[in-house]
Amino acid sequence: MKKSLFLIAICIAIILVFSCSRLFLDRTVKKDSEILSQAFQVTKNIEDPYNKAAAVESIAIVYSANGQYDKAFKIIKSIEDINVKAFALIRLSKQAWGGGQKDKALQILSHAYKVAKTIDDAHLKDYTFAMIADEYAKFEQKDKAVEVLSQAYEVAQTIKDAHIKAHDYVIIAEAYVKAGQKDKAGEILSQAYEVAKSIEDFYAKITALDMIAGVLAEDGQFEKASEVTQSIDDVFTKAAAPDRIADVYVALGQYDQAINSAKSIEEPYTRAFALARISRQTWEAGHKNKALEMLYKAYEVAKTIEDSYSRSVALAKISFDYTEDGQYDKALQIAESIEHNYNKAAAMEKVAGGYAEDGQYDKALQIAESIESAFYKAAALNEVAGGYTKAEQKDKASETLKYAFNVAITIEDPYSKAVALDRIAGSYAEAGLYDDALQVAATIEDPYNKSTALYRITYWCVEDGQYDKAFQVAETIDDAFYKASALTKIAGKETLKMI
Repeated sequence: MKKSLFLIAICIAIILVFSCSRLFLDRTVKKDSEILSQAFQVTKNIEDPYNKAAAVESIAIVYSANGQYDKAFKIIKSIEDINVKAFALIRLSKQAWGGGQKDKALQILSHAYKVAKTIDDAHLKDYTFAMIADEYAKFEQKDKAVEVLSQAYEVAQTIKDAHIKAHDYVIIAEAYVKAGQKDKAGEILSQAYEVAKSIEDFYAKITALDMIAGVLAEDGQFEKASEVTQSIDDVFTKAAAPDRIADVYVALGQYDQAINSAKSIEEPYTRAFALARISRQTWEAGHKNKALEMLYKAYEVAKTIEDSYSRSVALAKISFDYTEDGQYDKALQIAESIEHNYNKAAAMEKVAGGYAEDGQYDKALQIAESIESAFYKAAALNEVAGGYTKAEQKDKASETLKYAFNVAITIEDPYSKAVALDRIAGSYAEAGLYDDALQVAATIEDPYNKSTALYRITYWCVEDGQYDKAFQVAETIDDAFYKASALTKIAGKETLKMI
């Protein structure tokens, strides 16, 4: 009897605990729902149509992340700008497809197609049609993709401006390639080429021919791509085909051919950037030794650039890449050799951040100290503080951020000062030092940057699970876009990343 009563008591306790937990969860969901509703109301005060649409779409993303695609669909339908609405619907269809809701994804994409048909601007209509066709192809609806592209082609034929017509023919042809219709793509590219040759503006003609060469190269038609660019005398445009072809060779894993293609570019500035870019792609593909070989070749070419400013820009880019690759000593060597102060300071800031991320704080601080520009010195110190934060050395992060703040307030240009203080406030928040972050934000005079700083603080409060604190900060944001974004982040939690 006693045992039975004990078991009954245990069952009642379990039921009570479950009920309380359920009530707590319901309250949490309701609270998040209320915050999302508040965020949506705030979006109505956003004046810029694109920011307004972006904020509304972020709210829809939170709903879709929770599987509430109908709610997300309803939210996106409220977007006034037809072009933006179509793009948002396309992205929502991708989320639904990725979430396993294939029928829902096709339904949403079909609505995006209906919206796209109402777009007045022919060029934007073609571009949107091409995006929709790409998604239909990915959703294994090739016939539907072809149907949409045939509509796009009809629209493109009505365009009188040769430059725009050639551009639209190219994006339609590229979409046909993705839909597996290579013959049709080739036919339209031929028409694009004929139209491009009739373009009177020299630079517009260059752009169109470059696009045609790019699609041909991406489709593996290297000889045709070269033929297209050979019709132009400008040395920079002749670089377009080898440049694009090098990218394709990297994608195919043919790294020596990629190097040879890039090396065939006549102008050294373009050649250096092409080698640096394919080096990055090769590194990301996991072939680190080959990537470093390419990057060193880019460095050797960059040193031969005659114009000092162009040389400084190229060397700064290569220094950035060496930092990204963890080759901090080489990156520093190149950064120190840069002649123009702006590019040198930017490269030095990046290197300081690299050393800090690697745990070499003394070296990082030494480099930061050597930077003459107050803006970049503050930025470098901010990077060092970020390294301390990741290493969970909060006291060191606080000390370094205080130094960065003291440097930042000496910046003469008001806008640059506001940007620097905005970043420092965000770094304080990332370190969990919210009161310090708010104190820095309070010193920012520019209302826009103050709002972005408060948004950053809200973001890190949410990441740290400090939801009440986050809500308190979000309520103080003046800019409607950032206030809506902050509130949406609170409701969406890990769903949304920093904007």
